[in-house]
Amino acid sequence: MNYILQVNAFWVRKIDRPLKTSSTALYFALLDKNNKLGWRETFSAHYEAMMEQVGISKNTYYDCIKELVDGGYIQYSASNNRVLTGVIKIINLSQILVNELVNDQYQPCDTTSEPSCDTTSTLIKPINTKQSKPVNKIIDFDLVFNNPEFSGSSEEMVTLFKRWLDYKKSISDSYKSVDSVITSFKNLKKYSGENFELAVEIIDAAIGSGYKGFFRPKAGSAPRASSPTASKAQSLYSQKIAVNFTND
Repeated sequence: MNYILQVNAFWVRKIDRPLKTSSTALYFALLDKNNKLGWRETFSAHYEAMMEQVGISKNTYYDCIKELVDGGYIQYSASNNRVLTGVIKIINLSQILVNELVNDQYQPCDTTSEPSCDTTSTLIKPINTKQSKPVNKIIDFDLVFNNPEFSGSSEEMVTLFKRWLDYKKSISDSYKSVDSVITSFKNLKKYSGENFELAVEIIDAAIGSGYKGFFRPKAGSAPRASSPTASKAQSLYSQKIAVNFTND
C-alpha cells in the first residue's frame, strides 16, 4: 500500500462519505500504526493507546470505529482480548478509487444505439479520450519541504497541507513562489495551534467554501452550508486526484 496514494484517496472518499473530526484523527492514527508495522494485511493495537493518542473517550473510540467501518474505510473484528482493539484491516482506498475511475471512463459497446460499433474488436468504449494538459512546475517543492517549517512539523500536518496544495492546483490557483507556500503553511499552524484536528477543520472549511486561503476559526460559529462554488471545487479536486492515479 502506498501511503501518499492512500491519504489522497481518503480525502476524495471523505467528500462523499464525511467523517467526524475524531474519526478522521483515529483513522490517521491507525494508518500511522500500520505504516510502522510495515503495512500488514491485518493488525491489532491497544485501544487505550489509540484513545490517548487521539484524545478521545472509550465510547467515542468505538463510535469512531463504527463510523469508519460503515464508511468503508476499515474492516474491524472484535477480539476476546480486552487489551486489544480487535483485528483491524485498512481498506486500500486508492485501488477502489482507480477501479471507480475505470468504471466511469469506460462503458459497454451498445450495438442497439450504435450500429457501427465493432464488438469483435473491443468490449468497452472510451467515453473521454482527451489528454490532460501538462502543468509547468514553477516551484521547487523539494526546497519547500526541506524548509525548517515543514521538516520540523509532524508528518500528519505536512500530509494534510499537501492535500490543500492538490486542491489549489485542481482549481488552477497554485502558489507562485516558495515564500507564499511557506507563509500559507505557517498560517495553518498558527490558526490551528498545531492541533491536527483543528487543522483538518480549517482546511475542510476552506475547501468546502471555495476559499483561496485560510481563516482563523470563529469560536462557536456554525458550519457553513455548501455553496455551488464549493461543490464545483470539490468535484474538480476529486477529478484531479483520479487523473493523478491513472498517470502514475
